[in-house]
Amino acid sequence: MTLPRPAEIFRYCAVFLLVAAHTGYALGARAEKAEFPFVELGEMLPSYYAGRVLVVDVRPEDAYRASHIRGALPFSGDIDVAGRSVVICCASRQCGVPLSTKAALKKAGARTVEVLDGGYALWTASRLPTE
Repeated sequence: MTLPRPAEIFRYCAVFLLVAAHTGYALGARAEKAEFPFVELGEMLPSYYAGRVLVVDVRPEDAYRASHIRGALPFSGDIDVAGRSVVICCASRQCGVPLSTKAALKKAGARTVEVLDGGYALWTASRLPTE
């Protein structure tokens, strides 16, 4: 895997600041909800680019087919998540993912399961790779 170019590093820093401003949290802070820990976009990007995180898209199937985060998989019962860190991608920050989705991923062996704070809306607004 190639290292990010300087322009990508600059974009990463800009996105990190955008996320902090968007969410109203201090840099490096992590938003928490009872069952769903959120991961900020700027915090997730290094792991994403290094291939250490699996993105699972829980948006409706037609939305996934239209466009999704590069490398993301649609949520289904047969995803191999054993031992992997998983980031759930919703449409936006108002994630309506049922707790059963997280429970299913944990039961399938996911090491950690977090929700991308800002979801696909923030990902595309930040002009990050989609397919």
